[in-house]
Amino acid sequence: MSSPTPQIKVDKLNHKNYSTWRRSMQCALVLGNFWEAIEGDLANRIAGAGVSPASSGTSATAQPVTAADKLIDLKAKCLMHAHVESNLQDIVFDEPTALKAWNALKELFMSSLSCRILDLKEEWSNLKQAKDESVLDCFHRVGKLRSSLKDVQITYSEIDVITQLLRGLLSKFKTTVEVLSLDDKLTSMSTNQVLAKLQWSEANSLKLTPTPKALACFKCGKEGHISPNCPDGKSGKGLWC
Repeated sequence: MSSPTPQIKVDKLNHKNYSTWRRSMQCALVLGNFWEAIEGDLANRIAGAGVSPASSGTSATAQPVTAADKLIDLKAKCLMHAHVESNLQDIVFDEPTALKAWNALKELFMSSLSCRILDLKEEWSNLKQAKDESVLDCFHRVGKLRSSLKDVQITYSEIDVITQLLRGLLSKFKTTVEVLSLDDKLTSMSTNQVLAKLQWSEANSLKLTPTPKALACFKCGKEGHISPNCPDGKSGKGLWC
């Protein structure tokens, strides 16, 4: 009894995930037995269909394209069409073959890939914790950026993530960051261990921060105004004015 064919999850192609999409889509096409429409004898035969042997450099006895071949090519193209965002579907649909649709997407995204890499690297270098952002939210933002960089074949280790996180924290974490930076065990810590220490520091800083009190009038004891403006006394006069 043959084992069931594994299913590949392919996220829809957008302007940020081409590298990941390309790998996942290739796996999906291979498992569906449609990859030959992109690479191999079938792709070559379909690409040469309607071209004279003399101009294409192929033999006059080359195997003709059959209805079954055309169906495989169409299924490969439909599978790609189903896994791209709606604004990219026309690019796939308008190409006559799966190979041309594949190459059209490659040309579109590879031309803009260099710019995207530069943008992501700059964002990584300049990443800072926002004033009202928690350590956890900042950590998640670093993680998402790391994943985006991985999509364009740029990888960072856990210690790189830790270093970048510590470098970008607000000044209130200065002491904690200095202590961690001097710790010989930092390079062997996981991101979760460092995060736990930072969250502990964050929780303690919140406990130590005094809660501002509302202004209270010295005359009547009511909040919301001060004694010179007290409606219960004579303006500008009195014991506390």
